[in-house]
Amino acid sequence: MVKENTPEDILVCAAELTTAYKIVNHHQSFNSLDCNTKLNSKLYPDSKIAAKQSTARTKATAIIKNIWAPHSLQTIKEEIEQVPFYGVLTDASNHNGEKLFPLIIQYFSETKGMQLKLIKLNSLENETSETIVKFSISTLNNLNISLHKLIAYSADNTNTNFGGRDRHGTNNVYFKLQSILSKDIESVGCPAHILHNTASTSADVLSIDVESIVLKINKYFSIFTVRNERLNSFCEEADVHYVNLQSHSRTRWLSLLPAIERILQLWEPLKNFFLEETRPPKAIIDFSTIRCHKFIFCFYIVKHFYLRNKSKKIEKSDITIIEVKKIINDLEQTLSEHAEANFLGIKTKIEYNKIKDDAQLFVSIKLFDEEVDNYYKTAREYLQQWSNPLIKFEVFSWMDLTSSLQWQDVEKTITYLKEKGIDITDSCFEEILYLKNFVDKQKFDEDWNKKNIHDKWLHFFQKTDI
Repeated sequence: MVKENTPEDILVCAAELTTAYKIVNHHQSFNSLDCNTKLNSKLYPDSKIAAKQSTARTKATAIIKNIWAPHSLQTIKEEIEQVPFYGVLTDASNHNGEKLFPLIIQYFSETKGMQLKLIKLNSLENETSETIVKFSISTLNNLNISLHKLIAYSADNTNTNFGGRDRHGTNNVYFKLQSILSKDIESVGCPAHILHNTASTSADVLSIDVESIVLKINKYFSIFTVRNERLNSFCEEADVHYVNLQSHSRTRWLSLLPAIERILQLWEPLKNFFLEETRPPKAIIDFSTIRCHKFIFCFYIVKHFYLRNKSKKIEKSDITIIEVKKIINDLEQTLSEHAEANFLGIKTKIEYNKIKDDAQLFVSIKLFDEEVDNYYKTAREYLQQWSNPLIKFEVFSWMDLTSSLQWQDVEKTITYLKEKGIDITDSCFEEILYLKNFVDKQKFDEDWNKKNIHDKWLHFFQKTDI
């Protein structure tokens, strides 16, 4: 006979399920459960639920794998059945010698808005296009997710994924997906990579390798307490507040700017420190003793600051391709305006003005002026070339709902979608007219104007029966 669960047993099960869910939801260590379970029974001695709960590491792992994971996937499948389209995203990460591939699915729900869901995480033997395609298609088929609804593929801007900047070639994931699906799908490379590479590529025209200098300085101090103490004494002599140098890694996009700012903050103490070192690294001593290098650092900060801020906006999980395109367009415009005005930044200009009339530095100053021109030219060219695949999405720009809708703009979208095989009936005119009236009523609403695109559309669907 199977013993029927008592109300107390059900509460214990609910507590164990919740405990396992909390660990995953807050990215906590499973090892902590071995302690928490015993601790709860001590903290709450009058609770029968705490006394009976036994969600240690092993049991919690089983609950997550056998209950929460299947439930989560089933929920995703049910949601996708209610939406007309979805896109997939892939990536690769190294973890202790393993090549991990997540497969993420993205779609818009009229009740929940933009949704990003992880549906599979596998360790693959390699990262060839054939392996990635096989992994993606087999995962979708195993979950009974309709391939007919798949309309977009997003990944890093590598040849393996897209066949290069211009989407050429046949030995890439994008081409093979289209071949399997027997239809055109959208391709979206990683825009954050584009901005990061724009910064790196344009910085290569400068006469000094800023990133290498930062890494060398950090390495020189990172594990030597004595050197940090001596630097502290030089700070006291220069009346500069001592702060620890920031670390930087080439794989961490956002760590370079704080590291450069810290070096500039300690510029004089650092220069004096290395001048008195017995065997300082030649690259560092050359860098710190040449006067024009300081304003090159200042200039790099100004440019990197703009790119970093745009990149942080793009990396948000609820951003749409319309917003991405607008951010990149704004950045292109800013770079053009900066180039036209020969904008260096206030700190850079101050340092520049200190030595611009020094005859001994005439050649160095002229070289810097040329580098600034080349920097802007390189940045704009790289950004334009790699953002070209996004131009086609401008037909959707009206969907940001920031201004009154024009039917002519909507018609361009309809034409684009029909070319992709998506059928749209004439009844959409009345729907667009309803949307136009709705947006016109909202445009003076401060809360509405603060919403991003997907929140605006979610708000619209929640307030209408269309």
